[in-house]
Amino acid sequence: MSNKKKPKNKYIHSGSGKEKKRKFQLKPSLVRKILLIAIGIVLVVLALEISFGLSIRIGDAKPLPTETTVPTEITQTEEPTQAPVSLDYGLTITDIGSYTGIYMEDGSDDIVSGVLMIQVTNTSEEDIEYAEIRLPHGEETAHFKLSTLPAGKTAILLELNRMQYVPDAAYTAAVVENVAVFRQELSVCADKIQLQVLDGTVNVKNISGEDIDGDIVIYYKNYSAGVYYGGITYMIRIQGGLKADEVRQSPAAHISPSGSSVMFVTCGA
Repeated sequence: MSNKKKPKNKYIHSGSGKEKKRKFQLKPSLVRKILLIAIGIVLVVLALEISFGLSIRIGDAKPLPTETTVPTEITQTEEPTQAPVSLDYGLTITDIGSYTGIYMEDGSDDIVSGVLMIQVTNTSEEDIEYAEIRLPHGEETAHFKLSTLPAGKTAILLELNRMQYVPDAAYTAAVVENVAVFRQELSVCADKIQLQVLDGTVNVKNISGEDIDGDIVIYYKNYSAGVYYGGITYMIRIQGGLKADEVRQSPAAHISPSGSSVMFVTCGA
């Protein structure tokens, strides 16, 4: 007798006596189920990718209101104590006092306390593009800069060197100089672009139906409860313009939907 072991199911015998390898086959119904599941997964992934991409580029595509009214983190610690001071060009210092909060004038956003502030109203019929104000008191002179103040509007300005407010000082001999006014009506190019403001970001969409050649520049200020905070005007530049229907996203460190107002926009060349 032979001591050789029989193979363990490695081969099967056909009726012809020849050996064939065992073949593994899936049922057609199972193959269809696997294919349907794979196709479903691919469609879900594509849908999520498209949705996420559109949300980044366009968001809700809502136009930005020209003014917002939700308060910022700016606070005033003392009620102003000085009587109004009339200046040339229709500017009036309506209040003088002490300010504690975010220092806006140099873009640093430092927290300051007791800084000299003035509240200025443009009582003229012209939009002020730029002005400088000097406010002597004693042997010192406080300096302020103002940019983009439309007719009838009010702004709070902080002393440029962070000079402290002195309650007993006589702030009455103010002088305004280097004044420039806008020669054209301020426009936000609403017929050409659509703006969507997020915290620290702006989405800009070309809705004009044609290419916009040249840079698009957006000018905005801090704004709350009817008052502009800071003489500074911030700027966002979209370089090279936009193709028709193109959307571009730009960072803007100081902008927010609850505390900013777009002052005007220049669109292309």
